Amino acid sequence: MLFRFLPIYNAFKRKISSVKSIDDICDSKEILCQAEQSKVKGVAIDDYCRALITSTNKPDNLELEQRRMEGYLANHQETVKYKFNNVLATPTGFHVFDATFSGNGSDVFGPILENNIPIIEKGFYATSYVTSKYFGHWLCDGVPTSLLKEPDEELYLWSPSSWGHTSDYLDLLGIERVNATYVFFKQMSYCKDIGMNSNRRQRIKKIKKELMNKGTGIEKVYLSRGDSGVLRKIVNEDELTDALHNLGFHIASVYDPLDDIIDSCAGAKVTVSIEGSNVAHLMMCAAFGADHIIINPADKFSGIFADYASAVGDNVHSIVAVKEKDGYKVDIPRLVKVIKAL
Repeated sequence: MLFRFLPIYNAFKRKISSVKSIDDICDSKEILCQAEQSKVKGVAIDDYCRALITSTNKPDNLELEQRRMEGYLANHQETVKYKFNNVLATPTGFHVFDATFSGNGSDVFGPILENNIPIIEKGFYATSYVTSKYFGHWLCDGVPTSLLKEPDEELYLWSPSSWGHTSDYLDLLGIERVNATYVFFKQMSYCKDIGMNSNRRQRIKKIKKELMNKGTGIEKVYLSRGDSGVLRKIVNEDELTDALHNLGFHIASVYDPLDDIIDSCAGAKVTVSIEGSNVAHLMMCAAFGADHIIINPADKFSGIFADYASAVGDNVHSIVAVKEKDGYKVDIPRLVKVIKAL
């Protein structure tokens, strides 16, 4: 079928002519929420830890992270729904005649030409260039965006097979989706849903409320990252977990089944974890108004979760861990001091 050749055609077209915008290509456009402004609460961090920061987690920079620490008035983009006819949906973007959108890298043409691709009447594409790269964005961005689909549309929200918890989250939330890597939709919707405007905040709160009510009443939890993802190993984690256990913390792991993570994290009032996608479990499951203490590597500092926490009324605190050997060492007395001050 000719739609299989859309990625090849569009890749060739990009080389010989200018790229058309999404507004030029779409069949219809609807603004679901206007652009807005709101205050983003700062990241609580003391001067000692602030002085330890050497660099940020790219593509962010020190200037942006400084704004996040201080808190700032954010300009949130509008949420816009676009509709298209005859669309090939793939993990790295969706293809219509003459254009490719929401792209993250290039498609491998072989599987597109060889695989059995289902043809579906109506769909909704909730995958973005970040949701297919990071689990944290998949959960905090992709899942809330999926709530914008219409009842007669089938959801396309792709994730790598190595991410063990994604299907379980969708099952837990009762979100049905297309179980295929490549899909052809005769009609498809896509939402530009970047801005943390009031519409998006309400969707995140809805998911958080549903998840937080599934917990077992544990109030304080430490979520261990272990060796998962981009390496952020805590070299003194045994001492850290001992100290947290003495403070009444439950110790959980990102390697646990999702049911166990939910039992541990849902409804928690104080959470601790090292920065990374694993924090999304805590951000989306903890009680409203929870305090999240994020251990930040000194050379990979990121306050991005302050954006999500502020949207639901949570608070973010940061402890900076310095590089040591093949990982990072946490200043346990300083962390304990932050916890006791809550």
